[in-house]
Amino acid sequence: MTRLLVSALAALGLLLLLFSPRPQAAEALPGDWYAVLFQASVRGYDYDGDGELEWCNTRWNNGQSGYHGSDNAIDEQDRRSSSCYGDGLTGVDVATWGLTTGTQSASQYALDGVFYDGELPSPSFCDYIYVDFYGHSDGRYRGRQRLLHSDSLYPNGTWLWIYAGLNQTWRSSWWGVGLLTEDTNCKNPNGTPGWTGFHVHQGQSTSCNYTLNQSGLGELVNEKWPHADRIHRWTWTEGYACPS
Repeated sequence: MTRLLVSALAALGLLLLLFSPRPQAAEALPGDWYAVLFQASVRGYDYDGDGELEWCNTRWNNGQSGYHGSDNAIDEQDRRSSSCYGDGLTGVDVATWGLTTGTQSASQYALDGVFYDGELPSPSFCDYIYVDFYGHSDGRYRGRQRLLHSDSLYPNGTWLWIYAGLNQTWRSSWWGVGLLTEDTNCKNPNGTPGWTGFHVHQGQSTSCNYTLNQSGLGELVNEKWPHADRIHRWTWTEGYACPS
């Protein structure tokens, strides 16, 4: 059943990515404020039948060095039955909430993303997907989301986009972009294993105002969509370079 679900989601995601029209460019009004919340990138699993996708935070090494340091410390797995689980069929997503103070058309406040497969340089060699984000209306670079220990399902250079809800109303966006990978070659900079079983964790690089959620994430059960279970948050003002 899991294989069929992942296959179906992957096929649907590919059709959306390849054949959905990109939003038309339009100029967002300078001074409009924008926020985006990055939710769990692991797909999640409705293990308790409540209609929500649950996931586990299986590691939190806040403040330590290396790729499992403060910005990359939340190891995400699906919540299955009474335990946490991941395998090579576990989906990896770009899942967000977006909000703006603007009241123009939604396409003016879209955030364009282009994603690629990558590998960290020696001595790490960790596999990852990364997504570079740009303001749709002004083309300004807003930052990069990195999903470690995952492989993309689609060709390098594939575009996705996320929207902000107008007039300070949150709007969700969800793109299935890859699968967990058996990243056995991955090492931390100090030579210790950087992969300890199937999981994904997010790294962020942005000059915008950035915060890492350091509360509200339990070790075992979180849900995909509640704002309190976000991983990262970016904010900026339209028409201006970050930070904001």
